[in-house]
Amino acid sequence: MKPFDETYFDKRYDEMKAGLGGSAAHGWIWSGVAVIIFDPNVKFLSWFNVLYFSVGIFLAAIIFGNLNYLAIRLIGKSKAIRNMHDGDVNGIGCWLMIATIILEAVCAWYVLRWLN
Repeated sequence: MKPFDETYFDKRYDEMKAGLGGSAAHGWIWSGVAVIIFDPNVKFLSWFNVLYFSVGIFLAAIIFGNLNYLAIRLIGKSKAIRNMHDGDVNGIGCWLMIATIILEAVCAWYVLRWLN
């Protein structure tokens, strides 16, 4: 197996750049819905929830999308990842996405508890 070259990773980074912000926004929405459903201290209907969903989606896309992209870029710079199979590289990306969703869920819980 030949190692990955720079053009392979640059092409992959460009492909995933747009999707990371969207997936961060979806994670923020579903994390907020889960917190509203499962936490009895958070009110279902409030102006703060409107603020959470209207402004928070864009902030989550910017913050968590860029954090995920930065983590992927930093991991991609390592020499060990360049000798892996494509499936292993995709697996690392999946674990990073799961970690991002967990971080979003914790932040969503904290923000909704703080707002309500």
